[in-house]
Amino acid sequence: MKKETKKLLIFLGVTFGINLLIGIPRGILVHGGYGLTYGGSLPCCPAAGLVLAKVICDKDQRSTMPMYFFTGILVLAAASFLLSLADLFLRSPQIPIIGGYLTAIGFGLLVILFFLDKKETRNLHGLGGENWALTAKLLTLYAVICFARVILPELILGDPVLLLQQFSLTTFLSGFVLAPIYLNEEYGWRCYFQPLLQKKFGLVKGVLVFGFLWELWHQPVLLPIFSPEEAGYTTVQFILSRYVAVMGIAIFMAYAYMKTQNVWTAVLIHGLHNAFSSSFIDNGTITEPSAWWITFVVFILVSLVLFVPFLFSNVFRKPKQLVCKEEAS
Repeated sequence: MKKETKKLLIFLGVTFGINLLIGIPRGILVHGGYGLTYGGSLPCCPAAGLVLAKVICDKDQRSTMPMYFFTGILVLAAASFLLSLADLFLRSPQIPIIGGYLTAIGFGLLVILFFLDKKETRNLHGLGGENWALTAKLLTLYAVICFARVILPELILGDPVLLLQQFSLTTFLSGFVLAPIYLNEEYGWRCYFQPLLQKKFGLVKGVLVFGFLWELWHQPVLLPIFSPEEAGYTTVQFILSRYVAVMGIAIFMAYAYMKTQNVWTAVLIHGLHNAFSSSFIDNGTITEPSAWWITFVVFILVSLVLFVPFLFSNVFRKPKQLVCKEEAS
């Protein structure tokens, strides 16, 4: 088996396999009446999959790897996976609390391990930072886009004043402070999987394929906790809305990463997106599936206007912009 094929299989096995292993039985139990709430193994999988693939397949390069940080990634992923398994069998309300401590303490230790490694090894494996001025501009741009995506549908169909009144600055700031946690995802996505798909399918098609697979990866954990009765719309509608939203952010994050070649740009944008998403309280305007379709059509149109133009930018026309940091190492 070729080394690159072996790497891909390890990455996919960890990244998608663990979610299926946890998500399917979790979904069965949730729909059977058990209130399982812990899905902490999900965010750790992409980075852990890439790190494990590197360690196993690139034995000759281990001396150049940031092994403190890589070890921390693997240990945190393993601990989160074991806790997710415990959630399936024990069904204890204490497990989500333990999971919160595991995430906080584990990521704090990861930060320490990150800086224990030499800067040269971090840079060599795609963990360095560059183009910070451009990153700041892209973050500002994405903040405007996030706001526009929320407010424009309300201007057309709802009550924008009420929506703005429900914005929680505290929730936003606390969510954005947690942005570095998304390195557990973005290291695997941007430094390996997205460039790999772009090389396979082309710069534009590769991003669209990535966006589809990225949301598919979320589904085993998200579907079990979705309640159509509480939301006011169906499971199919939930999946469709998720795909539209994720395809949009996938396009922008690909654009931003290709512009900066800085994985931390993607990490911060990911955090900014989730902070915005959690900061607006649902105003309850959607009360039945039939009314939801009108909102969905408007949401699609707004997303097309805000995100699709980036696919026509120069960054998607220049193959030299496509750099897989993992392969470069």
